[in-house]
Amino acid sequence: MRTLIKGLSIGLLALVIAACGEALTPPTTFEVVLDGEQAGVDTAAFATANVSAVGNVVTIAGSWDAPEGTVITSAGVYGPADEGEPGALLHALGIDSEDKTFGGTFTLDPERLAHFEDGRLYLALNADGEPLLRGQITR
Repeated sequence: MRTLIKGLSIGLLALVIAACGEALTPPTTFEVVLDGEQAGVDTAAFATANVSAVGNVVTIAGSWDAPEGTVITSAGVYGPADEGEPGALLHALGIDSEDKTFGGTFTLDPERLAHFEDGRLYLALNADGEPLLRGQITR
C-alpha cells in the first residue's frame, strides 16, 4: 500500500511539474551596469541593477549614485536596440529619488522576450528627460 501511495505521489508531482512548466523554472538573475559612456554623456554618475527573469516575467531592482544636484526624473526599459542605438520606451520603471533606487516587474510579450534574450533591450536613467545613464541588458 505504501509503495502504491508513494508511486501515486511521485506521479502526481510529475504531473504538477509538467502542468506548471515555466512557473517552476528557477529565475535567471544577472547584473547590469549603467554609465554615462553608454548614454553618450560625460558624467560621474553610475548605477547598477539586478535583473531577474522567470519565463517572460522580468523584475528589475537597481540603485544609482550621482553628483550633488543631479536629479533622476525617470527610468525605463528601452529597445529594441543594439549597444549605442536608441530605442523606444517599452516599460517605465518606478524611481525613489530619496533612496536613489529604481525598479519594477513586468511581463514581456513573445516579441519583446526575443529581444530580451538577444540582448537588444537596455535600461536608462534620465535627468530632466534627457538620457544620463544606460546599460545594455545582456546575460
